[in-house]
Amino acid sequence: MSFSKRLKAIIKQERHSQRSFSEVVDIPLPSLESYLAKKVEPSANVVMKITNHPEFKKYTLWLMTGEIEANSGQICPTEEIQKKYGLLDITEKRKA
Repeated sequence: MSFSKRLKAIIKQERHSQRSFSEVVDIPLPSLESYLAKKVEPSANVVMKITNHPEFKKYTLWLMTGEIEANSGQICPTEEIQKKYGLLDITEKRKA
């Protein structure tokens, strides 16, 4: 699984545009576009901005590893959104 696909899924799940997401987490829009296009890997500082933001903290484990821990409040986007971004095969079940 790729970081960029997971990030796209999170942005979609939270109903942000790329512009609004970049503003909320204080990342320049061109930089975000580069991360999403897999042109550039985000720095640790950028990943920290995303995972420490209150709106996106619940996705930290999934964003970094593809795993969830629901008992700890660590979730993932819906199965429908994950399929849209190629994160799940049609036959694969969402990790729970």
